[in-house]
Amino acid sequence: MAIPRLFVSSTCYDLQEIRFQLRNFIRDFGYDAVMSEFDDIFYSYEAHVQDSCIEEINKCHLFILV
Repeated sequence: MAIPRLFVSSTCYDLQEIRFQLRNFIRDFGYDAVMSEFDDIFYSYEAHVQDSCIEEINKCHLFILV
């Protein structure tokens, strides 16, 4: 069975500590946290940053918006 992937979306700089704790929380459950600051998202030079994120969201099982 595939490991569930959770895409985490929020502002990054002001919520840096919360995002770090959330990543650990998700990983403690054995899930894969997908977050931009950990190079979990492939950014194509041919696409807008938002399009790369949307493409990655489509590959995830859950979406968390903080």
